Amino acid sequence: LNMYRNMPQFFREEAEIASFYDAFSPAVWNGGRTIGGYSCDEATIRNILAAFNDLGMPLRFTFTNPVLKEEHLKDEYCNMIMRLANNGLNEVIVASPLLEAYIREKYPKYKITSSTCKRLTDPELVRQELEKDYHVVVLDYDLNNHFDILEQLPHKEKCELLINSCCAPRCPFRSEEYRLVKAADRLAAYIKCLEELRSGNGEFSRAKKSIEEDLHGRKMPEVEYFFEHFIPSFSLTLDELEGF
Repeated sequence: LNMYRNMPQFFREEAEIASFYDAFSPAVWNGGRTIGGYSCDEATIRNILAAFNDLGMPLRFTFTNPVLKEEHLKDEYCNMIMRLANNGLNEVIVASPLLEAYIREKYPKYKITSSTCKRLTDPELVRQELEKDYHVVVLDYDLNNHFDILEQLPHKEKCELLINSCCAPRCPFRSEEYRLVKAADRLAAYIKCLEELRSGNGEFSRAKKSIEEDLHGRKMPEVEYFFEHFIPSFSLTLDELEGF
């Protein structure tokens, strides 16, 4: 941002930064990537919002968690983020119909993007998605080189292509990977709670309990394996770790 502000000669005059993608940690609505064990407080969120928004740049929150439940909609931290950024400039990417309906009702100022995590590869379903009230529809990677399909799509001004996808074309495991990555994200937040509690910060006890219940509620064998074989070590001292 400092370069953009102080050295505009390094940027093409006709180029425009349409938005910045990310989410504040440790937002449970976030999806698609893991976030380490740090947390942004309200002051930090306000400062980051101002840094981008004062330059006319929207933040586009990656709220694409594919396994959200009804109880997650009232998450205090996520709703604080939405409230602080609710100025008509910022945007949100969604994959969950549950979260999308909630945001449309509670925060109607946000521009909403349909996520590639929905895995819409059927041309007819993509056309239907483009007819809906989305600011942007991010197409599935598998359509990137199907020019015959792309040329027939309506509302091309809404279409967004991801050209740096990390997944192999037609990967049969992509939807499952989204689910696993979100579980890993929650495990990282849980481990952060354990570390804080071990150092004597009792403020994390409530978060630990909530995240633990959420993780076990997913009934994922991968999560249960991690709890059984790895989680105990995060509560040990260095001396205890030697014999673990």
